[in-house]
Amino acid sequence: MQARPHRILHIATRTDWKAAASSSDYTVATLETEGFIHCAEPGQIDGVAARYFRGCSELVLLEVDPDRVGVRIVWEESAGAGQTYPHVYGPIPVAAVTSATDITVDAEGVIRH
Repeated sequence: MQARPHRILHIATRTDWKAAASSSDYTVATLETEGFIHCAEPGQIDGVAARYFRGCSELVLLEVDPDRVGVRIVWEESAGAGQTYPHVYGPIPVAAVTSATDITVDAEGVIRH
């Protein structure tokens, strides 16, 4: 069995992240609609950015300590991706976020800090 990373990543909108700052938890619509919050391992985040956030600004890259999340995290295959991704089955406590970096994903799908 492969060791799990000491951190997972999530791309958030600045609006959603700012809303979490006034709360104790970060949450997004997919928690309601799909039952979990999509995350990625460090080696997967560039592909996620290129696939889903191409040409977007006003984003924040959240680095999350999985040991501090306190809810179930399951690595599951994403449809058509051929990889497993960490899915967080509950809100992410703001205290579990170890860094939040403003980013933009350019038109080519590259993350810019």
